[in-house]
Amino acid sequence: NKRGFDDPNNIFDAPLTKFGISQARGIRPKIARYIEGNPDVLFVVSSLTRAMQTFLHMNPYPDRMHEGKEGAPRLNIVVQP
Repeated sequence: NKRGFDDPNNIFDAPLTKFGISQARGIRPKIARYIEGNPDVLFVVSSLTRAMQTFLHMNPYPDRMHEGKEGAPRLNIVVQP
């Protein structure tokens, strides 16, 4: 019995590669500029490992994830399966 990609139990959850980490970190300045221009930002991220790792590496302000700093934009994240 072969399972295909339409089977939710057959998901390959690969970690982010070193190259992917480099790419995610490289976009930090652009993300920072976007965040500074918006009062509250919502990121919707897949629950797959590489998606979560990409978000964590590209996030220029991890200290603003929940409560944020006074007067600074707050970052919100929703993880979708």
